[in-house]
Amino acid sequence: MSNWSKILVYADGRPESKLAIREAIRLAEHVGGKATALDVLHYFPARLPPSLADLNQLELLRLMKEQRREQLLEEIGSLGAESIVDVMVTQGQPAFELISLAMRGNHGLIVKAARGRDVNHVTSFGSTALHLVRKSPMPVLLVSPRPVLLEVPKVLCALELDEADGRDGFNRKLLASSRQLAEVHGADLHVLHVVDSQRTAAYRTFLSADTFDRFATDRRRLLRDDMENLLASELDATRSVHAHLLEGDPADHIVKMLNVHRFSHLVMGSVARCRAGHFVGRLAEDVLTRVDCSVLMVKPGGFESPIGAGVLSAA
Repeated sequence: MSNWSKILVYADGRPESKLAIREAIRLAEHVGGKATALDVLHYFPARLPPSLADLNQLELLRLMKEQRREQLLEEIGSLGAESIVDVMVTQGQPAFELISLAMRGNHGLIVKAARGRDVNHVTSFGSTALHLVRKSPMPVLLVSPRPVLLEVPKVLCALELDEADGRDGFNRKLLASSRQLAEVHGADLHVLHVVDSQRTAAYRTFLSADTFDRFATDRRRLLRDDMENLLASELDATRSVHAHLLEGDPADHIVKMLNVHRFSHLVMGSVARCRAGHFVGRLAEDVLTRVDCSVLMVKPGGFESPIGAGVLSAA
């Protein structure tokens, strides 16, 4: 079971943030947990206008926070979630504040509404979604602005079975998160691995045709066995699990499956190997720029956030 008993959701007052709050409430209720709705006042005038000359900046900031907190309380009250959701308002750079609070408060998940720009162009420089996905050590759920996808919810988990011995624990983490999302939404769960045909083709240069064919066949068999064993050990009690082993370009196959079958959620990981985690894996970043479903991005064990290292600067 994923550790989602404490969830942090970005509540910036935009209409789509209500979708993120509702999703956080669903997830928290499922495990009997709590959520915190956080807004970050990231704009503050350097000079006050004459009409506010009697107020100093700290007093004005206090009033702004108090007003926004009252608005958040009213919004949470309208959802009937006062017992589940706490509210907080702070000031600073949104991604930095979200990750910092999540780390200090031992939150297991950050939830943010993905605007169209964030979903289809998540790598745009300076977006909050970009910083969260790249720098958060805990999972980040970008909630799709298309709630119509939840009419027939389906969860797709993209595994990475290559170098299985080194990634077995990470794949188990992906499956646990996917199973929990499927349980929350009453969704079918699909599990996918795409054999990278470009990597396989590299062996053609030094193997004979017959040897290469045997190698490719044996590799597919081993990967299928790895997937079946992993699913049997992790999802044996889960209903409606569908396994897919394809070959080709991984990003293309993931995006095609999402679009053709109208999945509501994608679960995948960042497999980047950089120490401070400034960059999400190439596959993940490629996929994120091309989908409009909700995306849960999970980091591998040992990921070191640049915020923890004290090197994140405001964008």
